[in-house]
Amino acid sequence: MTPKLPPTSSLVSPRSGGGFSLVEVTLAMAIVSFGVLSVVSTMPGGMEMLRNSVNDTVESRIAQEVLAKLQGSDWSDTANLASYDGSLCYFDAQGNELHAPGGAAPDWTVFTARIAVSSTPPALPATTASPSDYLRQVRICITDQPASSADRFTNARKHRQVCTLAAKTSR
Repeated sequence: MTPKLPPTSSLVSPRSGGGFSLVEVTLAMAIVSFGVLSVVSTMPGGMEMLRNSVNDTVESRIAQEVLAKLQGSDWSDTANLASYDGSLCYFDAQGNELHAPGGAAPDWTVFTARIAVSSTPPALPATTASPSDYLRQVRICITDQPASSADRFTNARKHRQVCTLAAKTSR
């Protein structure tokens, strides 16, 4: 005698073939799409932050290089130091200075720095001594705008300004 089995309709559903329904697949795709789109939508902002960070680093390097050039110049000849006032220096994307004959901007110029050197020593706060002949205020404006942009050094949004003091480091 064989045991009697209950009807198959109560034990096994007709969909127990192991597949997914169209509604389940659609919902899963919608959830995955939402997640992927959320991640992808943050990429432009991240790329902009990365570009700004790289520019900040390069501009810091440029400012340090210009300041080192001024500090290493011949301070005994005041005309030499004044020759830097209003001069332009050109740099590539890594902050390396570019040189071109005739003072024109080289082909691969990415950054331009304009140097302003005060002709008189700055007055230092809370000192009774006279200002030092070996100290000058230096203003370096750095931009990545092309030379065709007329307001690249006058529009505050188009350049970064570094203001510091340069000191003579050797006698």
